[in-house]
Amino acid sequence: MLSGIAMILAGVVMLFSKNIGITTSKIVLPLLLLLSGFTTFKFAIANEQNKTASTFHKIQGGLFIAFSALVIFVPDSLQSFLLYFTYFCLCYGLIEIMFSFATLNSKVAIKKNMLMYRLISGFVNAIGAIVLLLTVLSNEFLGLQTAGFLTIIGGISSVLFARKVSVLSGAT
Repeated sequence: MLSGIAMILAGVVMLFSKNIGITTSKIVLPLLLLLSGFTTFKFAIANEQNKTASTFHKIQGGLFIAFSALVIFVPDSLQSFLLYFTYFCLCYGLIEIMFSFATLNSKVAIKKNMLMYRLISGFVNAIGAIVLLLTVLSNEFLGLQTAGFLTIIGGISSVLFARKVSVLSGAT
C-alpha cells in the first residue's frame, strides 16, 4: 500500500509542480518514486513463496529505483524528463502484461480476477505511455499533467491491488 500511496503523491507533485516549484518537485518526485521502488522490492522479498509474483515485484521495484536515479541525474529539460517518464510508463505497462502471461503459463494457482486486474493495468499504462508521448510532443505542460494523472492512476491501482491481496491472505 505504501508503494501506491507514494505513487499517488508523486502524481500530485507532478500535477502541482508549477505551484510547488520546479526545484522542490525535482527533489520530492524522485524521493517518492524511490520510496515506491524500495517498498515494492521489500514486498517481493517478503513474499517469495510465489516465485513468479516475487520476480515480477522485484523487477517492478528495480524499475522504480532505476527511474528515480535516472530522473535525478539525466534530464536537462522538462521535455527530456517527460520522454524518460513515457519510456518508464511503457516499461511498467509491458511488465504488467508480461507478468500476466507468465502467470498464465505457470502452474501457479491465482485468482483470474487478480490476473485480469494486472493485465488491464498493464494495457492502461502502455496506452497511457502512447498518449503521453503524443501529448508531450505538442504541449509540455499538458504532458506533465498527463504524467501526473497516469502516476495517480498507477498508484490507485497499486493500492487497490494491495487491498485485494490483503483480503485474499486474510490480513486486515
